[in-house]
Amino acid sequence: MVSNDLAKEWLALLAKGQEVYLHMTYASRSEDFVDSPVNTVSHGYVGTTSSWGMGWELEIKPSFTAPGGNILSTWPLRLSLGYAVNSGTSMASPFIAGVYALIMEATGLKDPAAIENLLASNSNPNLWFDGTTLHNDVLAPVPQQGAGIVQVYDAAMAKTFVSTSGISFNDSEHFIDSVTFTIENTNAKDVVYSLSHMAALTIYTATEHEFFLAKFPNPTADAVATLEFSQNNFTVPAGGSAKVTVRPTPPSKDEVDVSRLPIYSGYIVINGTSGESLSIPYVGVVGSMTSIPVVDQRPDATFLQFWDDVQRLRPVPSGQNFTVERPKKGIPPALSRRVSLPSVLFKLQAGSAFVTVLIEALDEGGAGLETKEFMGTKYVGVLDGYPQQYLPRGISEEAFAGVLSDGTIVPAGQYQFVIKALKISGDRNKADDYQTVKVGPFKLEYGTPKSPAPPFSEDPTVISPITGGFP
Repeated sequence: MVSNDLAKEWLALLAKGQEVYLHMTYASRSEDFVDSPVNTVSHGYVGTTSSWGMGWELEIKPSFTAPGGNILSTWPLRLSLGYAVNSGTSMASPFIAGVYALIMEATGLKDPAAIENLLASNSNPNLWFDGTTLHNDVLAPVPQQGAGIVQVYDAAMAKTFVSTSGISFNDSEHFIDSVTFTIENTNAKDVVYSLSHMAALTIYTATEHEFFLAKFPNPTADAVATLEFSQNNFTVPAGGSAKVTVRPTPPSKDEVDVSRLPIYSGYIVINGTSGESLSIPYVGVVGSMTSIPVVDQRPDATFLQFWDDVQRLRPVPSGQNFTVERPKKGIPPALSRRVSLPSVLFKLQAGSAFVTVLIEALDEGGAGLETKEFMGTKYVGVLDGYPQQYLPRGISEEAFAGVLSDGTIVPAGQYQFVIKALKISGDRNKADDYQTVKVGPFKLEYGTPKSPAPPFSEDPTVISPITGGFP
């Protein structure tokens, strides 16, 4: 591998008809060099591959941003320590770990929450870079950058402290109409503080017409929130503190498409006569997070399939017959990719705090089994491995070999999978707060299974749990 500039030089020489001779040597004998190319990808702004927030209950995440792209850093080797260039949280996280250590040494703070508040309030919000164009007239959304890029020196030298790292006004259904925070002045003199507001870009969570998560760069809306403060200008004596209450007015339902869950955000700016300038990020959603369809019910996203690695990843018709070997009591069945077991593939397009997959009997085959009920659905048992909690968005594949999670072997008959996923902000004890998706039916028979023709793979195609799609 060579640098881009060197490659261009070679190509230019070749284009002129000249010959290029390369002298090759062992890597262990080669000289090291440092190349500092200009960032022509993200231009110093949030990278296009950086993950977006927010958290489960619409808390602000990420808290702030840090350098993480093409970072030259130490690198562990087998018997020593070397250097390497890497990107991502592998670089940004240790950077912040070092920042925390510096802040602890400089300020004496040891409470992680207090350090987070200090770093967030002194971070520098970035402009909006959509992957192609830098927009000089609007700040990037808080769900993308949090409080902005950390300013370590400013945080270490700070004399003004705020009691929060960020404010979430939640969604319309759980709207928080006012929040109070504290400003503490540790300067030796009184400081006059003035408060103002900088709105960030409002972005849509979903595509138009049907609710599916929008891809980066997200579609945007022109409307922004406005803020009202209990006091805009005030004096805090040396060693004293003051409380400020902020009341938001979100974009109206006439200004934005509520069905696409617009996220508004911005920054409370705090300027002091001490020369300090701080900011507090805020965020909110117009609409109801509970309305998000957690399970993607499109035919190519959630479907009945064969488990084996020859036929999997393709939907099969409802009523499909599956012949499997009768399980032996007390012995867990082997879910081999060489066997055509009945399987459900389902896609979570949003995370869920509670997901279970039930087995429902549809004919007399399950007559001898005890029938139970969960949130309005009658079932004979739970698929092995469920329920699960706090699942991220992505795709799951599950097989059924005739054995329920409690070890019960079901008789031959007609069954279907029933997926129950708790909606965001839902109550686990309310049936209406679950999305119910039924997959099937399918007919389960016991006998000698008919395996599909090889080739088989011991490492079948992997589904990405991050993107929720196929590589």
